[in-house]
Amino acid sequence: MSAKEIASMSSPPETAIIIDNYVIRELNLLSSYSLEDTVFVTLASGIPGLLQPGVIDWPKMRIKKPFCLNTLAGAVVNALSVAWGVSIEDVLKVNDLEREENVIIGREGKRELRFRALKISKP
Repeated sequence: MSAKEIASMSSPPETAIIIDNYVIRELNLLSSYSLEDTVFVTLASGIPGLLQPGVIDWPKMRIKKPFCLNTLAGAVVNALSVAWGVSIEDVLKVNDLEREENVIIGREGKRELRFRALKISKP
């Protein structure tokens, strides 16, 4: 889904889980699995190469927002705030946007699949 599609969701999940695309590579080692309906997969672990120091002279960021908002995961968070009809500031008040350990992201049969993930809830 694009950020525009997420922002225009008529029934966005109350809580969303964002995982990095490298997790899918690990899951592909399993014979089969299913992700929870509230999981979004994106490049969440860094800023794309074009924006990394040494490539271009990017201005210093003095924003007091979590680092993940500068990644593609941040685009998902911003789009969810639009879908929820709340400001990003309200989202930040109730979510610290740090990755949590052992978040249930899916299942392999009856077994829960737990990974480090970003969990975000509607304010």
